[in-house]
Amino acid sequence: MFGFLFETSKRVPFAIRTTEAMHYRRYVLQHGGAMPLGIQPNGAPRAPRGVNEAKGFVFISHIGDVYPSGFLPLKAGNVKDRALGDIYRTSDLFVALRDGNNLKGKCGRCDFRDLCGGSRARAWAMTGDAFASDPLCAYQPA
Repeated sequence: MFGFLFETSKRVPFAIRTTEAMHYRRYVLQHGGAMPLGIQPNGAPRAPRGVNEAKGFVFISHIGDVYPSGFLPLKAGNVKDRALGDIYRTSDLFVALRDGNNLKGKCGRCDFRDLCGGSRARAWAMTGDAFASDPLCAYQPA
């Protein structure tokens, strides 16, 4: 699927993004050669780092609860009690998720952990540990 998405991105005038497939960025980098991280193969601008749970993204529920994503049910605070910016910048959960040193298993050893980081939501769903390896990533770091 990543190959199909990557090849398609070279031909279309719009950005191709993935949800819960953080490792697609690794695939693009590995198959795109010298492609700058801030540009997609089709020339469209792209955030140089991945937008993962707590990295450039938040989910706010209908009652104001703030989560790292809509897929990771770990609450970091509530906008009725604290400013969103404060929750994003200083909550223990968000700070821990942004620190690649907290990743375990192959995600913790991976050369692409800052670019990808794996799915913390999938790790949580499968293991109960948001910092465990992404169980669906096929990449095996050295």
